[in-house]
Amino acid sequence: MLLITIACKDKKVRPENLLPREDFVNILTDVHLTDALLEQNGLQGDSLVIFNKANFDQILKNYKASRKTFDATYAFYIQNPDDFDLIYLDIVNKLSQMQADANK
Repeated sequence: MLLITIACKDKKVRPENLLPREDFVNILTDVHLTDALLEQNGLQGDSLVIFNKANFDQILKNYKASRKTFDATYAFYIQNPDDFDLIYLDIVNKLSQMQADANK
């Protein structure tokens, strides 16, 4: 009985109010692309913060996601680092594929 209780405790219950995994990957990918673009264009300090917030808001809007839902999804993955590692593996793969396509 104790083993069943422990096994059930270890299972992560993914709340229903989170973003779909693929949307979360796409949003974070777009955030990283935007950050890189802004830094490449020489923005820094307060200007970078202002543009990042505006771009982040636009990215969320593009995916029809609220900040509250994004934050809840982010918090879930922070609590589940193995899953978050897999999210970032997907992001790195997407960015690598974009780079390969751009170099063709």
